[in-house]
Amino acid sequence: MRVVLVAVGLAASVAAGCSADDGAGGAGGADGSGGSGGTDTTARVSPVDYLEDASSVPKLLRDQFGEVPQLRRLTLTEDTVRAQIRDPERPENMDDWVYREGEWTSTPVSVSVHEIEQFDDVTFVPGAIAWDRIPALIEATYDGVDLEEESITSVSYDRIAGDPPRVYIGVTGLRGSGRLLGRADGTEYDVERS
Repeated sequence: MRVVLVAVGLAASVAAGCSADDGAGGAGGADGSGGSGGTDTTARVSPVDYLEDASSVPKLLRDQFGEVPQLRRLTLTEDTVRAQIRDPERPENMDDWVYREGEWTSTPVSVSVHEIEQFDDVTFVPGAIAWDRIPALIEATYDGVDLEEESITSVSYDRIAGDPPRVYIGVTGLRGSGRLLGRADGTEYDVERS
C-alpha cells in the first residue's frame, strides 16, 4: 500500500501569462466592479504538484534567473521548488532560492575558495533534467522496493565533479527505506533498498 501525501502545490499563474485582473476569478464584486475600492494586485496562484507535473519548473527558473541559470542543486517537493543557483552577475557567489506559493525568496550561501574553484564542474543547466520523466522515475522507485506504505516526498538533482548531473529520489515505508539514483536525463538509474 502506498501513502499519498496530500499538499497543495502552488505556482504563480502570472508565470503562465495571466495577469491579476484578467477576469480569472479572485477578489471583486459580483457585478464585476472590482469589489470595494482599488485594484486587486494579488498574484493569482494555481495548484501544481511538482512531483506529478514538473513541466512549469523550467519556465519558473527562466523567468526568475534568465535563459540558462547554473544550478548546483535542485529539489522538488509537492509544493516547493528549491534551487541553489550561481549568481550570473557574480559567478563566485551561490544563493539558495525557494519558490513557494507564487513567490521566490533567497538566502546567500557561504562558500569556500575551494568550492568556488569547483563551480564549473559541479553546476548544470535545467536542460540537463528530463522533466517529463519525473513521474516515471517516481514510479520506478516505488516499483523497485517493497517497503509497505511507501512515500516519496522529494526529487533532487545535483552534480558531482567529473560526472553528468544526477537524480536522487528517497523512499520510506514501514519496512525501511530505499532510493533511486541515476542520471538526470532519466536514461540510467538504479533502485536499491537501504
